[in-house]
Amino acid sequence: MSGFPGFHRPANNNPPPQQPPRPQQQEQYQQPQYQYQQPPQHQYQQPPQYAPPAYNGGYQQPPQMPQPGFNGGMPMGPPPGGFPGMPPAPQQQYQHQPPQGPPAQGFYGVPPPSLPPRNPTGQMPQQGAAPAYGPGSAPAQYTPNQVQYTEPLHHQYQQVPNSQNVPSAATNVAWVNGVPRLTGRKKALLIGINYVGQRGELRGCHADVNNIKRFIMEQYGFTESSETMVVLTDEPKHRGNEWLWPTRKSILAAINWLIQGAQPGDSLFLHYSGHGGQAKDLDGDEDDGYDETIYPVDHEKAGMIVDDELHALVAKLPAGANMTIIMDCCHSATVFDLPLIYMPDGSVKQGKTKAARVKSDAMGIGKMLLTKNKAGALMGAFKLVGNLAAAPNDDKVKRALDAKRTAARVLMMSGCKDNQTSADAHIDGKATGAMSYALLKSLRANPGQSYAQLLASTRAILSKEYSQIPQLSSGHEIDMNAVFVL
Repeated sequence: MSGFPGFHRPANNNPPPQQPPRPQQQEQYQQPQYQYQQPPQHQYQQPPQYAPPAYNGGYQQPPQMPQPGFNGGMPMGPPPGGFPGMPPAPQQQYQHQPPQGPPAQGFYGVPPPSLPPRNPTGQMPQQGAAPAYGPGSAPAQYTPNQVQYTEPLHHQYQQVPNSQNVPSAATNVAWVNGVPRLTGRKKALLIGINYVGQRGELRGCHADVNNIKRFIMEQYGFTESSETMVVLTDEPKHRGNEWLWPTRKSILAAINWLIQGAQPGDSLFLHYSGHGGQAKDLDGDEDDGYDETIYPVDHEKAGMIVDDELHALVAKLPAGANMTIIMDCCHSATVFDLPLIYMPDGSVKQGKTKAARVKSDAMGIGKMLLTKNKAGALMGAFKLVGNLAAAPNDDKVKRALDAKRTAARVLMMSGCKDNQTSADAHIDGKATGAMSYALLKSLRANPGQSYAQLLASTRAILSKEYSQIPQLSSGHEIDMNAVFVL
C-alpha cells in the first residue's frame, strides 16, 4: 500500500503510548475583588444670560470689558468685599475732599483753581460776604426826572465792523463741560407772575422761572441760597411773604439786592416773565412818546414799574461788573432804557443825526408822491418842516444818548420790540413763555454761541410760529462775536 508521496513512517510501527486523561475540574467564575468607584462628578455652571439694556430713548454706555492683566485679562486686585477670610483692603483717600453740606454764608461759588476771578482792571475782586435778601434790600425812593429831555432818542441802523466772524471768549471765562462760565461771583433774581385770579391771567410764567432756574444752576454754576438767588412768584407757597410775593415793593427791593455789593468780575442775572406794557412818557426821553413798563402782581393798587426806574437801578453798577437780563414780556425792547440795540449782523441802532432825519423825511415824501398818495406826502412835508424847526443839533442828541450809558457791562435780551407783544404759549404740552422756551432751546443745542448767533437762532426758532422779534440791547458798545456767557 503506498502512502502519500514524500511521507515515510518511522521504523517503529507501534503507536505512541497514550497519556492517562486529566481529571476534568469545573471552573468557577471568581468575582473581581476590586470595587468600581463612581466617577467624580464635575459641576458645570451655567454661564450668565446676557440681557441687553432696556432702551429708554437715548444713548447708553456700552458694557465695559475687563482690562488686560497678568492673570489672563481679568481685572487685577481683590474681588468686591475682599477675599474670603481676609480683612477688607483699606480705602484710598482722595487728596481733596469734596465740600459737605450747604454752602457757607456769603458763598457765591468757587471758581476753578486754574482760572481765578479776573476783571478788566487786573485787580482781584474782594470776596466779601454778600447781603442776604430781605428788609434791608429796599432801594431808596426813586425820584422821577424833573428836567425835560431836549430831544427823544431817535435811532438808525449803522453797521459796526466786527474783528472776527467767530465767537471769542474773555480771559475771565472758564469752559466747564463745554459751557462757558464767568469765573466771578454769581447772583440771580428770577421773577414769574401768572396774576392768578386776576384779569389777564397767564399760564407759563411760573414754569419759565423753574426752567430758567434749573438751567442756570446746571449749566452756569449758579447756586441757591439767600445770598445768591432770589425767586419771586405768585405761587401759593409765597402768599403772605412780603419779600417773595412779587409786589412792586418786593421787585424793586430784589433788584436792588441783586446789584448791592457788586464788584468787577461779578456775574449778575435777572429773568422776568410776566406782563409788560407802556405808559405816557413824562420826561421826553422816548421817541414814540411812551415809557415801557412791567406789571407787579399788585399793579392795580401800587402801579407799574417804569423803565426810568429800572435804568436808574442798573446804572449804579460799577465798571467791570457783568449783568445779563432776560425780559419775557410785551413791549420790552427798551424796558431798561439801554441805549444801544444790536442786530444779528453786528449793526446797532444809534442816535440819528439831524441830517439823517431830514433825508429820511424827504425820501418818505418822494415815495408818497410816486404812489400818488398826496395826503401822505402832505403829512410828510409837515413832519419835515417840524424836524427842521425843532430838531436840536447833533451834540444835544449825543448828550441824550450818553446819559443812558452804563459803566457796567449790562446786556438785555427781550421777547419783542417795543411795539410788539410776547406770547404766553403752550409748547410740547406745557405752558411756557415763547421767548424763554426759544432761548433755552437754542442754548441747549449750542452753548458756545456768540451773542450775534444766539440772537439770530432765537429769532429763527420763534419765527416759525410767532411774529414777535427778540431784541438785544446794551449799556455800552459790545463785541457781538463774543461768546454768550453767564
